[in-house]
Amino acid sequence: MIADVAEIRAALGLTSSITDAERGILQLVHAPIEASIKSHLGYDPEQGTHTDELYPAVDETPVDSSGRWIKQGSQSILVGTRRAHASSDALQLRHLPVRSITTLHENTAAHGDPANFTSATQLTAGTHFYLDIDQAGISRSGQVVRIGPSWPSVRHSVMVTCVAGYSARELAGQDTQFFVNAGPIKAATILQIVKEFKQIVLQQKGNAGFTAGPLASERLGDYAYSTGGNSAMLSAGMGINLMPEVENMLAPYRHFGLSLVA
Repeated sequence: MIADVAEIRAALGLTSSITDAERGILQLVHAPIEASIKSHLGYDPEQGTHTDELYPAVDETPVDSSGRWIKQGSQSILVGTRRAHASSDALQLRHLPVRSITTLHENTAAHGDPANFTSATQLTAGTHFYLDIDQAGISRSGQVVRIGPSWPSVRHSVMVTCVAGYSARELAGQDTQFFVNAGPIKAATILQIVKEFKQIVLQQKGNAGFTAGPLASERLGDYAYSTGGNSAMLSAGMGINLMPEVENMLAPYRHFGLSLVA
């Protein structure tokens, strides 16, 4: 998780005690909001290994014909697909920032089948490609540059395993190794969670017998209702819209890069 429960409780002023109802609300809003944050960024900011990802691929960033980001209110509208040139010396990876390339294979006859990327198709860093790094251990651009020929334009002809994302200290704004401050990502996540939490609590005050969770079913006559307590239901029911201030905090970290497409 980008933000842990203890950090969210501290922001809500619930460090000393929390009721079962409050705990239930927090559990319901946490995961869907983090999913919305990751969707808005265009990648998972938590550092991890991303295995056997295939490139080139269509990048479905919502843009107009001029390549500009399109929004209506707080909702993005897909009106076109952003595309790079058919071939290039720079391959844009999906995750940011890239910390290292574990393996990279190239095979124009692979047809997207990982089994076709064997040791014979593996490229060597420094000989066939290099990671566009800002400093040792981090590539903010997430681009891999081909040495010599261009990357192939055949879709899914390159397979990459890499380590990418921000460390826990970087997300906390406490990094002293690379001096990378990704703290606004965590702060924006907590801010959105606090907003949604308080909104549900306010609704609770106007509803006698409130039970945490979105309405799952109801019947007339002898009126009855039941609530669903899973994150998927809540996400669908809440229709989470990120606050403008949250979007502004996330803006410097969004991924607008392009994968190569055929």
